[in-house]
Formats: sequence, C-alpha cells, structure tokens
Amino acid sequence: AGAEWQKIDRHCSGSWIACVDANTTDETTVRAEWRLNPLEDFSARLSASSARRTVDYNENAFLALVPAANLVPTGAPGGASAYATLTALGLTGYGPVLGLNPLPTAGSAQAFYFANNNALSNALYGNANRISELPGMRRFNMADRTRDKLRAAANWQANETVSLQAGVDFNSDRYTHSAYGLTGARSWAFNLDGTWTPAEDTSVTLFYSLEDQRSQSAGNTYTANSTAANVNGFTAISGGCFATIALRNASNKIDPCLNWTADMRDKVDTLGISATRKGLLGGKLELTGGLSYSLAKSDIVMTGGNYANNPLAVVGAPVGTVAAFYIPATALPTVKTDTTELKLNGRYTLSAQAALRVGYTFQHMKSNDWAYDGMQFGGLAGVLPTNEKPFNYRVHTVGVAYLYSFR
Repeated sequence: AGAEWQKIDRHCSGSWIACVDANTTDETTVRAEWRLNPLEDFSARLSASSARRTVDYNENAFLALVPAANLVPTGAPGGASAYATLTALGLTGYGPVLGLNPLPTAGSAQAFYFANNNALSNALYGNANRISELPGMRRFNMADRTRDKLRAAANWQANETVSLQAGVDFNSDRYTHSAYGLTGARSWAFNLDGTWTPAEDTSVTLFYSLEDQRSQSAGNTYTANSTAANVNGFTAISGGCFATIALRNASNKIDPCLNWTADMRDKVDTLGISATRKGLLGGKLELTGGLSYSLAKSDIVMTGGNYANNPLAVVGAPVGTVAAFYIPATALPTVKTDTTELKLNGRYTLSAQAALRVGYTFQHMKSNDWAYDGMQFGGLAGVLPTNEKPFNYRVHTVGVAYLYSFR
C-alpha cells in the first residue's frame, strides 16, 4: 500500500497575461496490492488505486493569444477594454449564459462587448476568428478528474504439462467538473492463456483477449441570439425545443436541444494459437508457428441534434409551410475490422556461431469504415477527393536471414 501526491505549477514568459489553462494541478493517489499464494501450484495478485486531480482552470487563457483584448476599441464605454470588462463582470468569452432577454443596459460595457447577450466579438480583440470556449469546457489533460484502477491476475499450474494464466484490468476516468469536452472514459480488458507442454521440446499455447473501451464527450452547437422572426415569412418549427423561429432565435445561446453527446465504444476480441517444436534434426532445427484472428468493432452513439431551414420555405409557398426542422442526431454505422495473421518460422543451427532463419507471414485485413465514404468522387463539396477506400488487403511476406555470432 502507498500514497503519492503530485503538484504541477505551470507558467509562461513573454505573455501579457496568464496563458496556461491550468496554473496549478494537484493530484493525490492511493494504492494497494495483495499477493496470494494459497496453494503450491496457484498464485494470484490483486491491485487497486484511486487518484483525485484538482485543477485551477482558467477559462480566459485564450486571451494570451490576443493582446489587443487589453486595448480599448473605438466607442468602448468608459474606456474599458475587453479584458477589463470580462474581469469586472466575471464572464468568459462566451458572455452571459442568457438568451436575448433581459438585454444588457443600453450604453453599458456589457451591451457593447456582449450585444444581445452574445459571445465576445472577435473584432473587439483584434483576431480573425473567435477563439473563446463554452463555459464548463475543459481540456481533459488539465481538468478535474477522478481515476480508479483495478487489476487482477492468476496463475495455475494444473499439472506438469498444463498451465493457465488469466488477467483482468479495469480503468475508469470521471471528469467531475467538465460540462463539455471529455466527460468520462472507461475501459476493461480480459486475457486468458493456456499452455500445454507434452514434452520438454514441445509446447502449444491457446490465448484469448477482450478489450472494451468507452468514452463520453459533450458539446453544444449554439449560435448567436437574434431578433429574426421568420424564414421568408414562415415562422413554424417542426421538432426541437421551440415552436417558432422567433422563440428559438431569442434563445439560441441557451437552447437545450443544441446540446449533444457522443458515446464512443471500441471492442476487440482476439483468439489465437501458437506452437513451438525444438530439437528436430538432431537438435539443429526449431520450428514455431502462430495463427490469430481479431474482430474489432467501433460504435458512436449520438444524442442531440440541430436545426435546418426548410428548402421549400420560399416566397410563394403555401401558407403554413414549416420554416425549419429540428433534425435529431442518430448513431453512426458500426465500423468492423477483421484481421487474420499466420506466422511460420524455422531456425536451423549451422554451427556454434551461425544459424539460418526462414519465416513466412500471411496477413488479411478487411474493414468497412464509413469515414472513407466522403473521400470518393462526388462525395463532399469543396473538397479534393483522394478516392481512398477502407482497408481490404492480403499480404504475403517471406524472409530469410543468416545469423552469425562473433564470440
């Protein structure tokens, strides 16, 4: 058992303001391990650890990239810069977490920098793009985190010729104060090996492993609050959180229907066999071989959605035409990858210092990754397609090596 405490201080020089997302990181870890040997032919090990990381996160670190945020733009009330306004109001570049109403006081610094309660305009800090982030967005490597790990392993020598080994690993990460970005990750793995040794120079091993990894991310596709009330005179919305264009636009920044989550899962099963035979041809020849097959699956389950204007909502369309639709997110297709590998090797001893090795490998991989669909001709607009396709190949490899030991 044991405990560990780690503190990391970060800073940068030459910047007009603190430029790191986390000036200070504290992490405390406690761990314990148990070793068991209840029988002469059986042993086991169990270990666990738990870590807590706390971070002093700075959501306005992006300002280090834009020193003009400390300058006063033309027309700013009271000679206040963007940085001074953020500091005084306790806001981030996202601005108030509000819809269109209540509007900020006319003539105030808040009204100037956050018109209609929208995000800080990049024009007011002299940058081509808006680089502020969602409140509650955390970079996972500098975010508050709880990490738990559990590992177990066992070995059993069933008899003189058969042995079994098994192991389980479990990992869990929870980003406790991250509203957006990576919010959680979990993985576990299992492996089982069995070896049969009928003779001193012969062994056969069967093995199986399972890996399962999951992660959860969250985001928001908000747009600016506005007073727009129709699309070419049409006002109705089908689906979503608001019935009309006016109601939706007045709450664009806080529309809960614009929140999204992604639950990603990767699962890999592997099964294989390997064998070794020594002492052939008077002890000069050694043969090894192995065959394995793995099946990998990747799934991404999405929640949330977004709005799209109705292309039929044009001038002259029938009365009552829907102005916009809310399109809910759906799960992406499962990506499957099959991999088969065969390995054969032989080593022939020529002398005490020299040997000849010959090897053959066959590999077959097949994938149906939908990400390549957008790389075909006629796929995405404004993109030069590569016409790449999902991996689907067979490879044969033959190798010959002469080994010489200088001694």
